[in-house]
Amino acid sequence: MWHFFIYNMRKTNLYLFIICTSVLFSCADEIEIDNKVIGVDNNHKNTPVILSYFSPDSTFIIKFNSTEPAFYKEDSNTENVVLNPVVKDLTLGERYPLEHSPEYKKTYIANTRPVEGSVYQVRAEYPELGETVISAIDTVPYKSHIQSAVINFETAQEDNDWGALVTLEISPSRFQKYSYYEITTISTITDTVDFYGFPMDPTMLRPGREALSSDDYLITREDYYPSILQFVPPELIALYFRKENTNETFKVSFSYSIPHVISADLDTGEETTCLYSHSITIYLKTVSYNYFQYHVSRFKQLNSRKGDPLYGVGEPVNVYTNIENGVGIFASYTCDSIKFNYKRE
Repeated sequence: MWHFFIYNMRKTNLYLFIICTSVLFSCADEIEIDNKVIGVDNNHKNTPVILSYFSPDSTFIIKFNSTEPAFYKEDSNTENVVLNPVVKDLTLGERYPLEHSPEYKKTYIANTRPVEGSVYQVRAEYPELGETVISAIDTVPYKSHIQSAVINFETAQEDNDWGALVTLEISPSRFQKYSYYEITTISTITDTVDFYGFPMDPTMLRPGREALSSDDYLITREDYYPSILQFVPPELIALYFRKENTNETFKVSFSYSIPHVISADLDTGEETTCLYSHSITIYLKTVSYNYFQYHVSRFKQLNSRKGDPLYGVGEPVNVYTNIENGVGIFASYTCDSIKFNYKRE
C-alpha cells in the first residue's frame, strides 16, 4: 500500500515537473525584452534626479538628470532643460548661481566652497517634467581626525586570508551629538617587476580600492553589514558606522585585502602566495546623515538583488533620497586620511 502510494506520488511529481518545464520553455520563446513591445514608454514617468557629494575641499559640483524607462535605447546624453539652478547658504543667507560646466554634460558648478557646520540648499526647475521646483537640504558635518593608525601586515600571512589588520584611533568632533563615518582605502602597487623578474603590467600599477572586512562591533552591528550566516557574503569596498560623540577618542578596527598573486607549481600543484609592495591610503570620512542613509540603503539594495545561494534573493529595498519632488542625493562630508607603505621581503 505504502509502496504504491509513494510510487504514485513520484509519478505525479514527475508529471508536474515536465508540465512546468514545458510551460517555462514555451514562454521563454515568446518574451521579448523590448521597450516598444512591453510598452514601458507609456507607463514610465520621468523623474528629476540630483546627484552631488560636496565637501570643504572643493566647490559645489552638481549633476542634474532624469530617470529613464527600463531598456531605454536612445541616447542617454540628452540633457533636460534646467532653469534657475542655485545653491543657497541657509546659515548666512547667501545665494550662489550654478553655472553649466563647459567640459561635462548635465553638470553645474557653483563658485564657492562649503563650510563645516553650514546648511546648504540646492534648488532648480524642470519645466519639461511637470514639477516646477526640486530641492534638497544638507548640513556639512564637522571633521573628525585620525589621531593614529597601526597596520599589522603579519596577520595577512597568519590567517591566510591576505588581509592586513588596521586599527584607527579617531578624535571625533565635539560640535555634533552623533557622527556618521565612511572608511575606504586606495592602494597602488609600487613594485616595478613581478615575481618572475618581468616588468609589471601597467594595468596592475593603477590605483584601486581594496576589499574591506571587520570584526569590530561598531561596524558589524549596522544592518547593511553581511551576516556571518551568509553562504557567499558580498564584497565590501566601504565600511559605514555611527557613534555618539564623547570627549574621548575611540578606536575602530578593520582589515583590507593586500594586493597579492597566487601561483601554482606546474608539477606538484602546490600554491604559493606572494604579496606586492604597495602604498595604502586610508580615508576616514565624517559624513552627513543623508550621505550615510543613501549609501547604506544602496548597498542593501544591491545585496538584496544579488541574493545568496543558500537563502535566495532578499526583499526589495528602496534607496534613500533627500530630493524633494525627485530622486538622487545631495549630501556632504569632511575627510581625513593617512598613508602607509608596505615593502615585501
